Amino acid sequence: MNNKDTPKKETEVNAGEICRRIETESDAQSRDILSRAKKEAARILEEARNEADKNKAVLFREADRTLAKLKERIVSSLNLEKKKVVMAEKEKFAGLVLQGVKKEAESFRENGEYRGFLKKQIVSGITLIGDPSVEVYYSFLDERLLTGSFRKEIEDACRDTIQGGVSLQFIKAEFKDIGIIIQSKDGRLISDRRFLSFLKTAYEDVYMRLLKEAV
Repeated sequence: MNNKDTPKKETEVNAGEICRRIETESDAQSRDILSRAKKEAARILEEARNEADKNKAVLFREADRTLAKLKERIVSSLNLEKKKVVMAEKEKFAGLVLQGVKKEAESFRENGEYRGFLKKQIVSGITLIGDPSVEVYYSFLDERLLTGSFRKEIEDACRDTIQGGVSLQFIKAEFKDIGIIIQSKDGRLISDRRFLSFLKTAYEDVYMRLLKEAV
């Protein structure tokens, strides 16, 4: 055996062993790194999934709130439109009723009781004014009723309610409404006893009652 070859062989053996060890350790380290990398990737993926689930839940909740608000606005809008339609129909009904009342009042002029009604309004108006000298404005449509005998009836009725009697001046006016207007001679006191004047005074109350009673 050649002694000179021994160190060389030992060196080769040692180098080979070192390479195997390095290779073994390198493989182990690679596997360890790869395993940790896989675990880290799995962790990151799981966190991403959890975050996505959270975001999805938030989005769903936000979508539910948005839909609820939208539904509320739609229902509110529909209710408002419904109220508008109902109110419009009620106003139409109230308007028709009041229009019918006006027509009925106009036709009352042809009723046999109208003469008594006119007399009552004149006497009531004169009594309210309380002045011995008054002007009685009547519709030109009632001229046929304001005869001498009718005027005397009124004067006689006023003597029974106003001490000393009254001085009446009957004046034909251009209005068409039933009823009369009583005015003191100096113009300071006026009693409008026409039907539309009464209706105007009670209009709001009558109108609101009609709205409530309308179906």
